[in-house]
Amino acid sequence: MTCVENESISILSNSLIQGSIVFAFLTFFFFTYVVNVEKEEFKKQVDMVVDVIFQRYADKFRLILNHKLSKSAVYGIIDSTEEDFIKSSLEETSDLTKKNKEIISTSIKSVGIFILTTIVIIALLSFYGYCIPFKDITKEAIFILFFIFLVEFTFINLIAKNYISANPNYVKNKIAQSIIDYVNKKK
Repeated sequence: MTCVENESISILSNSLIQGSIVFAFLTFFFFTYVVNVEKEEFKKQVDMVVDVIFQRYADKFRLILNHKLSKSAVYGIIDSTEEDFIKSSLEETSDLTKKNKEIISTSIKSVGIFILTTIVIIALLSFYGYCIPFKDITKEAIFILFFIFLVEFTFINLIAKNYISANPNYVKNKIAQSIIDYVNKKK
């Protein structure tokens, strides 16, 4: 049986197959590489913010901690709230982990649905006698995917890793404002 060549069908099948491959790749790349880079960069930025705030107020911290009574009080406050802090942190971490697992599950389902839909459409087009150049489309998709990988990897490592989004002054002001709001509510 000979197949019918149709430019629109060829463009559609090419787009669907390449879209499926790119969607699957970007989802896999995000959850295996980008997430780890983001965690590392977030930790670095939080450490930077804390260091900047501590350096700015180091003399005041030293003054408070050098006084025996104040030092004991600070340690007492930390010890008394540490257990509650750890407990609430574990609960919040558990909630975040659950939400992230849901996002991963939804992403995998979305990729699966997209790929399955593509397979069904391509199968129907082939069944109705249209020519689908799988070999050519696959070669082109792999070639394009290689360049998408290079662009994504370069972007993440040159731009995203080096861009500082955590402004220490903003964080300092936000903490100060939260303390002021809390004190005002207690009056």
